[in-house]
Amino acid sequence: FAQIFTDIGIGPAVVTRPNLTESYLTAAFVVNAASGVVIAALVAPCGLLLAAWFGLPSLRWVVPVLCVGFVVSVSPVSLALLEREFRFRSVALIELGAALVSQVGAIILASAGGGLLSLALMPVMSAALISVGAMCVAGWWPRQAFSRNDLRSLRDYVAPLAIFNVVTYWSRNSDNLVIGKIFGPAMLAYYSRAYALMLAPIQQVNTALDRFLQAAFAADRTHLLGLARRHRAAEATAAAFGFTLCAVTVPISGDLVRTVFGSRWDPMAPLLAILAASIAPQVVTGVNGSLLRATGNTRLLLRLGSINATLYVVAAVIAAMWSVDAVAWSLAGASYLTVLVTLAPTARKVGLDLRPVLVAIVRQIWAPAGPLLLLVGFRHLHAPDARSGRLGIELGIAALGASVIAIRTRKHWAEVVHHSAGPH
Repeated sequence: FAQIFTDIGIGPAVVTRPNLTESYLTAAFVVNAASGVVIAALVAPCGLLLAAWFGLPSLRWVVPVLCVGFVVSVSPVSLALLEREFRFRSVALIELGAALVSQVGAIILASAGGGLLSLALMPVMSAALISVGAMCVAGWWPRQAFSRNDLRSLRDYVAPLAIFNVVTYWSRNSDNLVIGKIFGPAMLAYYSRAYALMLAPIQQVNTALDRFLQAAFAADRTHLLGLARRHRAAEATAAAFGFTLCAVTVPISGDLVRTVFGSRWDPMAPLLAILAASIAPQVVTGVNGSLLRATGNTRLLLRLGSINATLYVVAAVIAAMWSVDAVAWSLAGASYLTVLVTLAPTARKVGLDLRPVLVAIVRQIWAPAGPLLLLVGFRHLHAPDARSGRLGIELGIAALGASVIAIRTRKHWAEVVHHSAGPH
C-alpha cells in the first residue's frame, strides 16, 4: 500500500505538462524525494507491530530495510523526461538492467549467507539503480529553485491522482476482505490466486500501454482531431487484445490451473474462467485513464474512480450473500458497467465523439473467433482425460490467434504511434 505513494503521480504530471520549466521539474523532484522520506519514516516503525503480530522477530529490521527503497526511489522525474521524448527503449533497458543486477546481487548475497537480508535488499538495489541510471541517461538533475506556483500546480494535478490510487487499491481488495471473512482462508486462497492470474496480463499490458499512451495523447492534447484518432485506435487495439485473452482463457482455465498449480487447486479453475470475462473491459477502461491523465483531468479521473470503486464494493458485498462464484460473477459484471460509466464522461470532458469509439470497441468482439473455434475443436477431438501436453497445444493455438489479431490491428496501432517519434 505504501508503494502507491512513491511516485504519487509525479511521472504523469511531468509527461503531460504543456509548458515544462526547470523550476517545475525541481519542484516535482523535491516533492517526490520528500514523500519517500515521509513514507519511510511512517512505515519503518510498523516492523515492530508486524513482528509482534506474526511472531517473526526478523520483521523488526526487514521492514526498515525495505523502507530504504522509498528514500532512494527518486527516478520518476528522469523517467518521465525520457517518456516525454518517447525514449521507451532507454526506459526499458534501465528498468530491465536494474532488475537483473539486483536479482543477481541478491542471489550472490544469499549464497554468501545473507539469508533474509538478500531478499530485503533486492528491491532497494533495484530502486537505487533505476534512479541513478535514469538520471544519467536523461542528463537531468535538480539545479534551479522552485516557486509556490510550481508546487500549487503540481498539487492540483497530483492530489486527485494520489487519492484515486488509494480508492482503487482498497476497492480492488474489498472482495478479498469479504471472502476471507465469510468463506474462510481456503476459499480466499483459491479466489485470490485466480484473480492474480487473471490480473497479471492486464497489469503488464496496461503498464506498458499507459506509459506510452500518456505521452502520445499529451502530444496531441491541443489537436482534437489527432487526439480523437489516437484514442479510437488505442481503444480498438486494447479491445482486440482483451476480447482475445477472454476467449482463450475461459476454455483452458482448467488445464492451466492443474498444470501450473496442481490438482489440489482445481476449485480455482471455475473462478478463473469467470474472472477472465472481465479482462476486456478492464483493458478498455485503462485507456480512458491514460487519456484523462494526459489531458490533465485528474479530478474527473478521481470522480469516475470513486464511482467504479463503489460499484465493485457494493457488488462484492451483495454477491457474498450467496457464494464465492457469485462474487466473481458480480465483479465481472461490474467491470462492464465501469466501461459505460467511464467512456461517456471522458469523451464529453475531452470533447470527443463517443459513437466512433464504441463502434471501434464493439467491432473487436469478433476478433478472437478464429482461435476460439480452433480451441473448441481441439478440445472436442482430444480425449477428455488425456491432459498431458494438451495445455502446450492450447497455448500454441492461442499464440497463433494472437499473432493474427496483432497483424489485423497494425493499422490501428499505426494511427496511435503516427507522428509520435520525437519530443513534444
